Amino acid sequence: MSFKAGVSAETLGPDLATVRVRLELPAGLRWGTDLPDASENCTSTAGIAECLSPYALDWENTQRSGIGWLWDIVADTPGTYLLRAEIIEASTSDPDSSNNSSSVTVVVKPSVSASAVKLSPSKPKAGSAISAQVRVTRGGTAVTPTAPTCTGTIGRTKLTGRARAVPGLVSCVYKTPRSARGKTLKGTVTFDVSETRITRRFSATLR
Repeated sequence: MSFKAGVSAETLGPDLATVRVRLELPAGLRWGTDLPDASENCTSTAGIAECLSPYALDWENTQRSGIGWLWDIVADTPGTYLLRAEIIEASTSDPDSSNNSSSVTVVVKPSVSASAVKLSPSKPKAGSAISAQVRVTRGGTAVTPTAPTCTGTIGRTKLTGRARAVPGLVSCVYKTPRSARGKTLKGTVTFDVSETRITRRFSATLR
């Protein structure tokens, strides 16, 4: 499970200032593919990133009044994690250091996996019922989707499938007319899992 996070700093003036910032990762989080490195004026260890602003921050210049970095972070397990960031060094004195640190709580939920649509029968015939199925898991465990809907078209004709959701599976059953032989059935299977709306599409030529 991965997400993006980083650190930023902004000057309130009046003096120009270069700053060194630090971001600390708690146990259970690690850097992903895009991690703090020298190309960004940064160094990193397993759980700490330190970065030096490549230019002096200037409150009178909107394009140089702030600086920020963003990286890939990986959570090995779901959970709640506290990220801490702070300015650890500045080239000018700061009369108010109360705003030089910040923290954010990140909640990592189990990842949701939804398969491609599987049709049954695999070679559907016009005039028969066709089932479109999507397998669904969260964190590797079967989960029951909510609010399933099924839509479809054959040419300009709209079809509404009968939706059903059980642990680990969403299915849509479509009744096709005999006159649709040789035509293409296009459909969508849509449902919710963990407050996320997921849609899977399929297309099949009717024999």
